[in-house]
Amino acid sequence: MLAGSTILEQRILVLAPLGNDAPVTMRLLAEAGITAHACKDLADLHERVREGAAGLLIAEEALIENDLGPLVHYLSHQPSWSDIPIIVIVTGGDSKSFGFQRMARLGVTGNVTLLERPFRPVTLLNAAQVALRSRQRQYEVRDLLLERERLLAGLEEKVQHRTAELQATNAQLEELVYSIAHDLRAPLRAMQGFSKLLVDQYGPVLQDDGKEYAARVMQAAERMDAMTLDLLAYGRMARSDISLAPVSIKRVWDLAAAQCEKMIEETGARVEVIEPLPVVLGEEPILTQVFANLLNNALKFVRQGEKPEVRVRSDSANPRARIWVEDKGIGIPEQYQERVFRVFERLDGARFSGTGIGLSIVRKGVERMGGRVGVESNGKGSKFWIELPLAA
Repeated sequence: MLAGSTILEQRILVLAPLGNDAPVTMRLLAEAGITAHACKDLADLHERVREGAAGLLIAEEALIENDLGPLVHYLSHQPSWSDIPIIVIVTGGDSKSFGFQRMARLGVTGNVTLLERPFRPVTLLNAAQVALRSRQRQYEVRDLLLERERLLAGLEEKVQHRTAELQATNAQLEELVYSIAHDLRAPLRAMQGFSKLLVDQYGPVLQDDGKEYAARVMQAAERMDAMTLDLLAYGRMARSDISLAPVSIKRVWDLAAAQCEKMIEETGARVEVIEPLPVVLGEEPILTQVFANLLNNALKFVRQGEKPEVRVRSDSANPRARIWVEDKGIGIPEQYQERVFRVFERLDGARFSGTGIGLSIVRKGVERMGGRVGVESNGKGSKFWIELPLAA
């Protein structure tokens, strides 16, 4: 039995309608241990081959008058791994084989062997054995393809299961972060309040070291309160319901600039808006927060003695728009351009204040709206971009 095949798939189908061709052929194949089935006509052959066959042995006379359409259609629509061997018994060579030429005109020119009368029994058996070996290799390819499909299906299922687990874990972590940040605010406010009372009411009796310690407690509490506020903002960004609607980028940029107005005045920054800016599918509060964080970074991360320069512009190509927030600040080395969007990543915390959460909020907000975010930097500033679908 051919490995990987069923009983029907290992047989040779024989169609020899004249004289003793069929009985003689069946006897020769049986004596050689080759399973064969004699078909009564071309229609029967077509039905049998659909059930499965290792090869076809056909006398050309069966190909002359009969309708070859169904059989040819089946043979021309085999799976990619399959090319059923066909042995055609002809008289006078292929130049006089009208039946074979008819098959060729209909597109059956692949795995075909011509066996010219008269032939010795050993020639027939050799042709049949070659056909069986050819079919065996095809079955091996089929089995490998099926195994690959099975493995890929199993792998895809595992990936989907693992992805679902990771998404659930991320959701739990975000919930935990939000809860912790919310609960931390009360003790932090107490630390700030009592430290201030200590300095205000007992400052005259405190030694200089005591005053410095109290001031450090207040500063640390303020920094931690800022961090919890950013964590709460991140948590709200991850948890809040999203309702997408057309949003004007010009409007949300103006709202973000208004939030940063004091910092713009204090730094003497030059902020340039290149219009037109597109209308995208998003959520106005989230986009306002996104641009406020990007603008805040552009105003903050500048070289000492330089004034910030910020430019906002867009590239629009259906069906998406990319909005750029560009600065001429300190830039971001290439190896850190992905890391800056992670929570608590601060590349130069010793020189610049911040919690390391602002860009994480940017990424989370944009991704929740179905967009993407990224940055380009060559050491002479940074170009942050967000990409969102254009509103219809």
